[in-house]
Amino acid sequence: YSIDNNTMLHVMLDVFKDEDENFLKMLSCRQGQTEGDVIIVFVLITDKHVYLLDYKTATKKFIIQSFIAYQDIDFIVHSINYQFVNIVCRNKRNQFWLTTGDEVLSRLIVDTMCEAVDASELKIRKLAVFDDATTQKICLKKYITQECHCEESEATQEIYSLVYWEDPHSRQVKTESSSKEGKLLQKVKDPYKGPVWKPVYVVLRDGILCIFKSKSDSKPEGYLRMGGDQCVGCRRSQSSEKHHSMEIVVSKGDSLLLAASDNAEMCDWLMCMCRAVSEGMQDDGTPFSCLPCCTVVTSNKVLMCHEDVQTSFFRTLGSANIEDVTGIILDPEDTTYCLLEFDSQDTSISSEEWVLYFNSSKEKEKFSTALSACWKKQFQVELPLNSFYNITLQKRCQETSKILHNSLKL
Repeated sequence: YSIDNNTMLHVMLDVFKDEDENFLKMLSCRQGQTEGDVIIVFVLITDKHVYLLDYKTATKKFIIQSFIAYQDIDFIVHSINYQFVNIVCRNKRNQFWLTTGDEVLSRLIVDTMCEAVDASELKIRKLAVFDDATTQKICLKKYITQECHCEESEATQEIYSLVYWEDPHSRQVKTESSSKEGKLLQKVKDPYKGPVWKPVYVVLRDGILCIFKSKSDSKPEGYLRMGGDQCVGCRRSQSSEKHHSMEIVVSKGDSLLLAASDNAEMCDWLMCMCRAVSEGMQDDGTPFSCLPCCTVVTSNKVLMCHEDVQTSFFRTLGSANIEDVTGIILDPEDTTYCLLEFDSQDTSISSEEWVLYFNSSKEKEKFSTALSACWKKQFQVELPLNSFYNITLQKRCQETSKILHNSLKL
């Protein structure tokens, strides 16, 4: 990531912890893509620290989200297919996940960190890097066994990828899946008591989050448009003062803190809010729902799921049989996404297509190669490679792809 002289000066004056610190690389990626609660993070690597930075568009400044000294790192873990990086500190409670969705980017981040440690004049031991993803593979195998109704010995994952997934023809599902209401707690500043948690009634509908004092109130105390120029993301809160809390990140640099009564309720709220944020990102009013998640191709299914990276727990969002796939559409003008075409009697599956957006052309190529191999194994012929029949759909997909890639740029 190339930065101009003014940005470099800002980083050196306002971000670096040490006066003699040297800039090595700055890279952008996402956090939370496996769980659907995406935050854009800029990874600044120096000869002494790794900084995770938020960029505030309003002030054009970087804010430190977290920073890690190399001597505090215990080890680093690559996920299956190098889709995310887990940095584990000696204090095991401090862990960081970078969901790059891109093998090249994952390797570059870790390699740069290792080179910094190797070149350091400080007596720091080499970074231990593991890429076998043993725990994740075991959990994924159990998940595939359950979803595919097969023996564990038959449960194989052909490819595991991080994607943005949308069903262009599922407008009704989109509206219902991103609507929710109920009682939550909100953290507010009391003029006398300081920060306190107070009960509120929250309604999420049509991309707008409204906060009422109670369910009977007709006028909200406040509201927020999810996505676009008001809200940039939501995530599980790192605050330890309140269990099951969520953070909604506002474009101005502020955040809204809400808490649910239990973990299941929090996950449901996060799912709905993340959908609303993803849908709200599209300023041109296109009717697509675009969901960050994982895709897993097995010998007989394509699974769309969310994964809790802390526990490797998988939650199914949708699935389709390989035998119901009738073709794949690739766009020669944009090689980072593809369309899967279906012909299925299963009412839970779109009878037309799914669109999968990847973080790089190479990741899309790995996915399409794995899917084609599974399809050929079943039918003994090549998976049909079809052309776009709908130019409007192609242009809309290209625009969504552009929005997703531009979100990683300053």
